[in-house]
Amino acid sequence: MTPDAGAAAVRIRLAARQLARMSVAGMRVLNGIRMLGLAALLATFLIATDDVQAAPDRQAVLVLSSYHLGFAWTDAQVEGITSVLKESHLHPEIFLEYMDVLRLPDPYDERGFADHLGRRYSSQRFDLIIATDDAAVSFLTRNQPSLFAGTPVVFSDAAAFDATVFPPEIAITGVIERIDIASTLQAAQRVRPKAAQVVVYANRADSGTGFDHARDVLGTLKTNVPIRIKRDLKLEEIVASAAALSAEDIVFALASAHDAAGKWHSPAEVIGRVSAVSPAPLFDITSHRVRGGLTLGGKVEDGTDIGRLAARMALRILAGEDARSIPVQQAPLAYVFNHDQMQRHGIHESELPEGSVVVGKPPTLYDQHRGTVWVVATVLLALSLAVLLLINSIRRRKGAESSLRTSNTLINAVSQTQALYIAGADTREVFERMLASLLEMTESEYGFIGEVCRNEDGSPFLRTQAITNIAWNDETRAFYATHAPRGLEFRNLDTLFGAVMTTARPVIANDPDNDPRRHGCPSGHPPLNAFMGLPFFRGAELVGMVGVANRRGVTASNWRRSSHPSSTTARVSPRPCAKTADVATPKRHSGTTRSDCALPWSRGTSASTISTSAPARR
Repeated sequence: MTPDAGAAAVRIRLAARQLARMSVAGMRVLNGIRMLGLAALLATFLIATDDVQAAPDRQAVLVLSSYHLGFAWTDAQVEGITSVLKESHLHPEIFLEYMDVLRLPDPYDERGFADHLGRRYSSQRFDLIIATDDAAVSFLTRNQPSLFAGTPVVFSDAAAFDATVFPPEIAITGVIERIDIASTLQAAQRVRPKAAQVVVYANRADSGTGFDHARDVLGTLKTNVPIRIKRDLKLEEIVASAAALSAEDIVFALASAHDAAGKWHSPAEVIGRVSAVSPAPLFDITSHRVRGGLTLGGKVEDGTDIGRLAARMALRILAGEDARSIPVQQAPLAYVFNHDQMQRHGIHESELPEGSVVVGKPPTLYDQHRGTVWVVATVLLALSLAVLLLINSIRRRKGAESSLRTSNTLINAVSQTQALYIAGADTREVFERMLASLLEMTESEYGFIGEVCRNEDGSPFLRTQAITNIAWNDETRAFYATHAPRGLEFRNLDTLFGAVMTTARPVIANDPDNDPRRHGCPSGHPPLNAFMGLPFFRGAELVGMVGVANRRGVTASNWRRSSHPSSTTARVSPRPCAKTADVATPKRHSGTTRSDCALPWSRGTSASTISTSAPARR
């Protein structure tokens, strides 16, 4: 190896050693950075779990509960509180804490819980505290100034609230617990009138709870039924005692209990065990067990309603009101009973106090198929509307068809009348054609067209120009054949047709037999079921009338609309009225001596009321 090559090899080895030393130093630095990162993450985690803070732009509310998460009464209040707060426009951030006084051993470690809150919320300022039940309110009485100085308090369902024990600097209001055990007992005796005893399972240690308050009230009530309070029994003893009760007894289970092995059982567990074996109904002071089917019911508080009421008061404070200005309110009460328990114990809804709410009823067919019912109802309504529209369309079409037929009949009648008039036909023929057209248009059985003439004293009488032959026997047929061609005059106007002439107004009688203007029809006369008389004028002068009979439902306005063109376009003029002296008067017609019927050709056409005259050409 040459000297130069050897020197190069030495330099390479020195460089490699230097690079190795630098690599080791870099790895040490990198490991140091990693450790610092882990330490930072760990510190962040510790801060997050020990010192809790709300978002800086939101108000913060601490909900402090006396009991534990999962305790039904507490859960109901918290649900009511949080639902109202979350639905509000303020939308505050909510923090939940549970003291758990029922499950933790006595004496309760209040100092330890206060230390826990102090560490957890050392950097958090609350805008409001909501305390549920007495234990939480008592805790704040002693610890609020040191933990949450200046923070207003709203309590929910506190029975032992006393404003005088709070430091004056604490602004507090809320909802006071309200237990009406006396009303519940009255309701119980109403559904169990033969009860021989009231049995109460209770604990002496339940100080500050609703059970404790109910137990104390029951111990002082004066009733005609003995109240037996069984205190501090083991769970097995409570179950055995309940199983031996009579179905007519009244039971209140107001206790938690330990079993023979020393295991603690919550009130809900105790009540569930008692309810399963007791032949007697269980009554209650709160609604959540009633709604859950464990107890029959009573005049009860509802935890959710109380929580909502407290939360609404809290929102007023968060919006700027002073808590001291908001009056303390009492918890609402209601009679609530469970349907399945009522069925089990043979209790009818009519036996309950007035205004009672029955929960747990099986859903009706409508409840089960509400959506389907509404869809079917909507479809039926739509179909009904479609049918009504179709019926209306058919009626309108039939009406239009009827109007068209009437118009065609009218046009034909006018045309025929004008043709006869132009051809110089006999006046009788012209008017008989007009009468036939009128009877067809009005769908009437018979009628007449008459001219109104005047006596020398100005009184009107009627002369027929055309009249239907309704003769009903040989005598009337002979009379018609003899006198009708020459025209008949009628002067007795005390009739339906006479009312047209005397009033100059249309007359309609759809019940002629009971119309005060009628005077009846002779024996054998065709039935007169309906009559319409219509006057005709020349200017303001009454010059004639028509009468038609036996079409029900006809109205003057309808008849006038259909007949008016005929009366104005047909230019058939009756002959001038003859003087009475020029008219031949027939002998008395025995078949028509007493007629005052609607039509002239009826009863009452005596020798004094009817005369004849010879027909005239136009």
